[in-house]
Amino acid sequence: MQRLTHNISTGADILEQDFTQAMLRLNQGDQATHQTLINALEEIKRTADAAGRYAPYFARARTTLKDAGKPPHILENIKVSWSYRESDTKRPSGKPEVVWWSPTVHLPKVREEHTPEEKYLLTLHYAVMSCEQLALTCPSSTAPVAVGLLEQWVFFDEEDHYMHNMARLLRSHPGTWDSLSAQALAVLANSKHQVDRAGAAELLADTLGDRLSYQDAIAGFAQAAPALMFTRWAHTFEDMAALTPRITLRFLDGLLPHCERTQHGMGKLLGVYTQEYLRVHGAKHSANKSPQLSPEMIAWLNGFKGSSQAAKHARTILKAADS
Repeated sequence: MQRLTHNISTGADILEQDFTQAMLRLNQGDQATHQTLINALEEIKRTADAAGRYAPYFARARTTLKDAGKPPHILENIKVSWSYRESDTKRPSGKPEVVWWSPTVHLPKVREEHTPEEKYLLTLHYAVMSCEQLALTCPSSTAPVAVGLLEQWVFFDEEDHYMHNMARLLRSHPGTWDSLSAQALAVLANSKHQVDRAGAAELLADTLGDRLSYQDAIAGFAQAAPALMFTRWAHTFEDMAALTPRITLRFLDGLLPHCERTQHGMGKLLGVYTQEYLRVHGAKHSANKSPQLSPEMIAWLNGFKGSSQAAKHARTILKAADS
């Protein structure tokens, strides 16, 4: 920004990358940056030569000022798919000994009609960027941060501190949250390290129903669920329930029906829900203080059969709901 305003004030050529970075940094809390740029452009407009040279930049700055704080539209078109590879070694049951999951981020193709800022976001090499670089990429949205985390996740070492930094940066990021951001939280909630899981729990507790809608959060977690470890999620939701039990219950009530009943660790995860449900909506609470289970949750719980830990939890919840 300093080099950009200096070049404008001295009449020097504007570097395209400087202007693009300035546009990307214009977010809700950065109106001063907008105005600094606009004032500088207004000043040099008085010179005929400068007016001609800077006209395209002036128009772009004006347009960006109108859309202050709005994430670039192309971010809505970023998609993520999860795929897996099975080991050749099989268990006696015939199932693979190991299954490796990995996410693939699908960025829209760059088109002529895209703005320079959009083209910039679509051509970044997210997989090699640091947390700090990702955080500065687009202050109006956490989506690029999520893309970086997802693209680098498969390369993580369990002792890597990348996710520690990611939780910290997401907490202070001013941008909007969506289902892509929620997938990043799902990965954080899956960390081996308690500090990362606690960070994910705090972020969910702070953002759900506010900056992150329940719909987007459920969609993001549900898409990543087959690839992640429910035993680790269980620890995350225990931490979250200690902070805000009712929000945790509401979120799990929406998420669990999208999860596979037989996935490893379901007994532990459903156990967290059972514990909180009995505590918050137990027999000591009157009916008018005890919200009902959603129809989707009831149908999902009724689908458990047998004597597994998860099935026992399901029957416990249904019995408590009917009492």
